[in-house]
Amino acid sequence: MDQGALHHWRAPSEVVASSGDSDSDDGVVFDRPIHDVAHVLDYPKCTLHSGRRRGTWDGGDERSGDGGGDALFVVDDGEGVDCSPIAFSAGLPGGIHLLQLPDPWSIHEALVAPDADGWKEAMDREMSNMRSHDIYKLTPHRPGMRTLRLGWVLHRKFKDGVFEKNKARLVARGNQQRPGIDYDKSFSPVMQLESLCILLAMATIRNYDIIQFDVMSAYLHGTLKEEVYMEQPSGYLAPGKEHWVWRLKKGLYGLVQAGRTWNDKLNAHMNSVGYSATAKDPAVYVKGQWGCEGFVTGGFWVDDFVGVGSGKELDALAKGIDAKYGVTGLGEVRWILGMKVERDWTARTIAMSQEAFIDSILA
Repeated sequence: MDQGALHHWRAPSEVVASSGDSDSDDGVVFDRPIHDVAHVLDYPKCTLHSGRRRGTWDGGDERSGDGGGDALFVVDDGEGVDCSPIAFSAGLPGGIHLLQLPDPWSIHEALVAPDADGWKEAMDREMSNMRSHDIYKLTPHRPGMRTLRLGWVLHRKFKDGVFEKNKARLVARGNQQRPGIDYDKSFSPVMQLESLCILLAMATIRNYDIIQFDVMSAYLHGTLKEEVYMEQPSGYLAPGKEHWVWRLKKGLYGLVQAGRTWNDKLNAHMNSVGYSATAKDPAVYVKGQWGCEGFVTGGFWVDDFVGVGSGKELDALAKGIDAKYGVTGLGEVRWILGMKVERDWTARTIAMSQEAFIDSILA
């Protein structure tokens, strides 16, 4: 779909659901959630109905992988049927200021989108990431072997409202796992919002430093105890071993126990460097005594960390985690969990807001 086609797409006054049967020639009826729409002059906008877009899917059942050709979303505004590719472009040159755009729902949609090259590069990076983290071991498929299916999560990433990059994540379909066989315990704690507010309040009271960082590919560091097999990704089959499968060695995203395996690894590391989890919130760690030199505390929301306390101790913690797992976004806290954080050192105040999130909903 070229840029001109985008600007000539006429938004219908109302998107209506087809009343036809799912096996009819008009395509299958579907009701799928959509993401926020771009805020660019003349950019096509879709009518929202209870958070979902309704219509007919023309071009085969893409969800089962049987479709072919350009996937079309068919709508009727009372003046005729209008068809338009469902994947919109966000990877436009020049860092155009956008809010979140609808992400592709499948590999097919991504590869017919205007930013198809960006999606291919993102998937190549993810596969390279799988190999560098030693996620799997190729194993011959045996009769009766239970093999999980996989999927791709595709997302256009933005920073401060500006398109940053295409991101692709390979995930296992954990809904096919059997409890007691493919996994045991699955609970994994994350920092509570109340705990985050307390950390920031402590920093304000004592004028402590505040840092944040993200652990790179966090789940891929956890080690699996169970024997779990998964199919190879289409397009990345091992030459000469196309019918082999992956035996997963690490906690791939999508596995029921992936969060827990990462938390076990993280907790062991934090304990080894002198930190203890708090009783009220096991995702928050403390080292030293409150009010004493060298005091530091911080919490994890899966892979997002916010820490307050001694600058020296915080730097040491960040360097240690970076050396072991790798971190990104290290620096003074600006954004955390979609909330903007603004600090006034002179007034000794910290303000948190979700303005960007609210704007995306009201737009």
